[in-house]
Amino acid sequence: SKFDTASAIMLRGGGAAGASGGGGTGGSGSGANDGGDGGGEDSGLPPLDALLTACIDSERGIEVRDQKYMLKTYTCVFKGKEGVDWLLNQKEFGIEDRETAVRAFDALLARGALHHVTREHTFKDAGYFYRFAVHEVVVSTLSTSTPTNSAASSKRGSGTFDSAKKRHVVIIGGGPAGVTLAKALDERYSDFNVTLVDAKDFFETTPAMPRVLRDPAEHANYSVPHRQYLKHARFICATARRICPEQRRVNLTNGERLEYDYCVIATGSSYSEPIKVNVDIENEPAASAVMGSGGGSSGDDSTRREGMVSARRREVLLEAAAELKEARHVVVVGGGAVGVEVAAELVEQKLPKGRKRKISIYTSSSELLTELPSSARAAALSWLQGKGVKVHFNERIGVDGLKEKQDDDDDDDDDDDGG
Repeated sequence: SKFDTASAIMLRGGGAAGASGGGGTGGSGSGANDGGDGGGEDSGLPPLDALLTACIDSERGIEVRDQKYMLKTYTCVFKGKEGVDWLLNQKEFGIEDRETAVRAFDALLARGALHHVTREHTFKDAGYFYRFAVHEVVVSTLSTSTPTNSAASSKRGSGTFDSAKKRHVVIIGGGPAGVTLAKALDERYSDFNVTLVDAKDFFETTPAMPRVLRDPAEHANYSVPHRQYLKHARFICATARRICPEQRRVNLTNGERLEYDYCVIATGSSYSEPIKVNVDIENEPAASAVMGSGGGSSGDDSTRREGMVSARRREVLLEAAAELKEARHVVVVGGGAVGVEVAAELVEQKLPKGRKRKISIYTSSSELLTELPSSARAAALSWLQGKGVKVHFNERIGVDGLKEKQDDDDDDDDDDDGG
């Protein structure tokens, strides 16, 4: 998730047009500074990377939410004055006045890490709405996720390139960075021909997957088919086998060769299933066909193959969720963000009447969530233990040791609940 976040910020800061935000001015109010020089880091500001990480932290960061202005609702936004209030309370950054706080946010805005919802203002200590770049892809995909008829949907992503003068941008990877850039350039179709290449046929919000393990029906709320939000760009469900910079060409696993003016590598990070999709593109015929009219498969067969990738993902999530729901004892190895979130979601899961389930966390560290402040670590531990989760610190175990640990925990609890 950090890799994808950094990639998205880098791409947006590198001159690509951003995806469109909401309309309206997002609030009114005078006061405020015009945001300083809007430049990068300087001696009077904290490190911008650290500041951005803190801003978007789900536990202690700025609260982003849907907010209304006039008759319109803006998704995933915060007011400028709310951001300034928040930063003044973050003592580790050493910012003591509102003017310096505004300069810090304006520096982030200049890097493309956040923007005013209509891109009309620099950062102001007022009621204007701002949105972080990492939230833009969620807003963009949700705004285009309404059902469409099959005829219209099948045309999207086919990528009929109508001008040889346009620059061809090939984007490899359909995570947050790749999708943000693809959608932004898709809206500038008069300047660019865009091809998005991804091993899966949909965008998926990875941080939401622990919630989906609790309730697989939630997956529909956190995913959207690539072709549903691409109006002019071409989508190919494949992976890159080789990039040839001298020839400006990408060779794909489906046998196609794409010539490009610009090639963007936005492949993100990998993680084991079911948290992230793991598609063996070369051994799965469903994922090796070109989506749309531009390649080796089209029409009903193309749509059928595309759907098979999504169907496989749903099947993996359903199987994992069912196994976890039926489990007598779940051992979570790792006390970082993913491990803690998985354990927390499972604790909240409703089980069939009369069924009990133990949940244990094993971590090689002396605390949970070591990258968060001590207050957050203590709160997480207290909440988990209050829900009956057993947390074991300073223990490193592998797959071979899981059964032994599982049995040990079961033996410890036999006197309490009959095993």
